[in-house]
Amino acid sequence: MVVDSNYAVKLNDYDFPSAHGCILSCAFTTGYGAAWLEGRVRPGDTVAVYGTGSVGLSSVIAAKDLGAKKIIGIDKNERKRQVALSLGATDFINSEGLGTMTVSDKVMELTGGKGADCCIEASGSDALMNEAVKSALPGKAETVICGAGIFPDDKLKLDFSKFLFGNKMTGCIYGRVKIKSDLPFVLEKAKQPDIKAGINRILAYDEKTKECGYQVDIRNGSEAIYTMLEKYLEDPEAIKIIIKLNDEDEPRK
Repeated sequence: MVVDSNYAVKLNDYDFPSAHGCILSCAFTTGYGAAWLEGRVRPGDTVAVYGTGSVGLSSVIAAKDLGAKKIIGIDKNERKRQVALSLGATDFINSEGLGTMTVSDKVMELTGGKGADCCIEASGSDALMNEAVKSALPGKAETVICGAGIFPDDKLKLDFSKFLFGNKMTGCIYGRVKIKSDLPFVLEKAKQPDIKAGINRILAYDEKTKECGYQVDIRNGSEAIYTMLEKYLEDPEAIKIIIKLNDEDEPRK
């Protein structure tokens, strides 16, 4: 692939494991940049992260690194709870286990009725985008939209009263990180032992995983993959799994 040099950074200059390349230039940069750029998250803040996939968990890591006091992870997948808490979240909301409450109601409850200083929406769900706006601290907070809409007909129906009192919403593709000026800083952050350990947790990448030499035929479907994860991985609840294709696979016809 041919890439303009203005859009390329040599990862080997930072001594990263090659597996980290699949997350550093997209998910981690997007999630970290959403919290870091323009001073969105400050020490002592409360941060609500909607969606705890690889982008959302990178925002959790960033919020902790930037000194947030309370970090609320939100997801409909209960298996994400332990991962989010291990990476720095202080609270976790299962969006499908609230009964008659909305997610924003629960965030307000956890923040004593004040709302979050910064809301980061990383799920791509239009419904959760609206909930993120509703859970923001009136008159101050910024809601950062990282996730693209999941469906073509997704629409935002916003509580405009928040904006009348000074709240903001910002789109944040790729964390709004500039390749030459910002990305080297983010990559240096990713080298820090605690943040690197967090990335490893997202990737299920550690020495034991790397050396186990398991094999699975992905043509047997998702059940074969799940069986492999449960049997061999140190952390079967990881968000992203590195799959190396067999170099000696059957020749293409």
